Amino acid sequence: MRSIIIFLAATVLALWSGPPVRAEERDAARGAIDALIERQMRRLAIPGLSLALIQDGRIADVQTYGYADREAERPVAQDTLFETASLSKPAFSYYVLRQVDRGVIALDEPLAQILPHPDIQDGRAARITPRMVLSHQSGFPNWRFHNENGQLDIKFEPGSGFLYSGEGFEYLALALAHALDTDLAGLERLMRADMRQALSCDSGPWTWSADLKARLATGYIDGQAQDDWRIESPMVSASLFSSAPRYACVVSAILGGTGLSADMRAAMMSPQIVLSDDAEFRADFGLDAWGLGVAIKDTDFGRAISHGGINEGFTSWFTALRDQRAGYVFLTNSQKGPELNAAIEDELLAFALALD
Repeated sequence: MRSIIIFLAATVLALWSGPPVRAEERDAARGAIDALIERQMRRLAIPGLSLALIQDGRIADVQTYGYADREAERPVAQDTLFETASLSKPAFSYYVLRQVDRGVIALDEPLAQILPHPDIQDGRAARITPRMVLSHQSGFPNWRFHNENGQLDIKFEPGSGFLYSGEGFEYLALALAHALDTDLAGLERLMRADMRQALSCDSGPWTWSADLKARLATGYIDGQAQDDWRIESPMVSASLFSSAPRYACVVSAILGGTGLSADMRAAMMSPQIVLSDDAEFRADFGLDAWGLGVAIKDTDFGRAISHGGINEGFTSWFTALRDQRAGYVFLTNSQKGPELNAAIEDELLAFALALD
C-alpha cells in the first residue's frame, strides 16, 4: 500500500509540475486517484462520496463513489444532495459580502445598529460587527447549548480573539434579514435567487422539503442510518443541502471573485486573524488563519482557502488554492470526512492542478 501511495504522489506531482502530458498518463493518474479514494473509503467505512474538482476557476471534473443509501443500494449520483454542515458558512458569507458591496450592510458597522441581539443583555454584544462574525471573533460560543445553563453568553471582548461560532452567523443572518425587510425564510429565497443570478447555479436549499427525499443521501454514524434532518427554518451556519458540483460552483465564484468587487474578494481570502500555535483548528486540521467566512492554510502548492463541515451522519470538505484557482470539494454521508481529507488532500490538489 505504501508503494502505491508513493507512486500516486509521484504521478500527480509530475502532472502538475512537468511538461504537457499524454492522455494515457492523465488517465493513469485519474485511476490512481480513484483507487486511493476507494481504498480510504473502505478503511474508514464511508458509504458514499461526491467529489468535484476545480481547475482554473471552473468545475473540471465530477466523480461519485459508493452509496447514497446503502440499504437501498442507491448509488451516489452527481445530483445527490448531502447535508453540507458548516460548509453552509462560506456560501452564506459569499452572499453577505455581496450585500456589503451593495451597501446594504457594512463590514465594520455593529450589527446592533441594525438589530440588537434578542437573546443577550451583555453590552459587549452591541460591538459585534459582520467582520468579527465572519472571522469568528464575535466572542460567542459555537452554540449556547454547550453552556451548562443553555444561555447565550460572550466569552471575551468582541474582536480580541478567535472562537469558532455558529451563534455569530445566526445573529448575522437575523440582522441581514432585518436590513432586507424579510425573515429567515425570505432570506433563504433571496440568497438562492441572488446566487442563481450571479453564478448561473443554485447552491441548494437551507431547509428540508419532501421533494428533496429522492435525491437526499442517508447519513450514517458507525454504520447506523440516521433520520433525515427535517429542518423547517434555515440555519445559515449549518443546514445547506447541496451536491458537490453545486457547492463547487460557489467555491469557483469565491476563487474568481465572481459577483464580488476586487477588494471584497481579496478581503475574503486574506487573514483577518491568525490562529495561535496551540489553536485546536491548527492542530487538528492544519489551518493557519481565518478570512471572511473561510479558513486559510499554507500547502505545498501555495496558500489555500479551506473549510470543513460536520453534522450527524455527514461530513464535508473543500480546499482550494487561492492564486492557481484550483482545488476540490467532497461531500460524504459519514462522520469520517476529516480523516479522509487528511489522507487525500495533497493528491487531490496536485491532480486538480494537472487537469485541463
